[in-house]
Amino acid sequence: MAPTRPSIAGNAREAGFTLTELLVVLAIIGLLIMAAPLAMQSAMPQAKSLGAARTLATDLRAARGRAVSRGERVRVHFDTTRQIYSVGSTPHALPDGVRFLLPAPDVDFQPDGSSSGSMVTLGSNTTRHVVRTDWLTGRTAIDE
Repeated sequence: MAPTRPSIAGNAREAGFTLTELLVVLAIIGLLIMAAPLAMQSAMPQAKSLGAARTLATDLRAARGRAVSRGERVRVHFDTTRQIYSVGSTPHALPDGVRFLLPAPDVDFQPDGSSSGSMVTLGSNTTRHVVRTDWLTGRTAIDE
């Protein structure tokens, strides 16, 4: 802190900041506020891709649970041309900017919890996530 001038009342110095110090701090805060949206914008594709992978994994787990609880086969169909997948007859669209990167085979979940197994790759231009379903156990995991 720079020294201040003596007060009019006498020689006692008053604690405080100079106008220059306050302006420098305000300029730094302004630069940080301007840079924040740019940093967040570059992280958006990765967040969307990871969110889509987590949603897909949740839907696959729900399909397995439905197959076990109802005692019937449940199919998850992947339409890579329209960028959607269907659990039973319910379609789910991928978010904007996220797409299936490789063709994905349909997954059939059996009443005993097993599945036909799958490896679904989805992402954007800069990110890639793989959602795997084990054929024996029907467990679904995301390679992040």
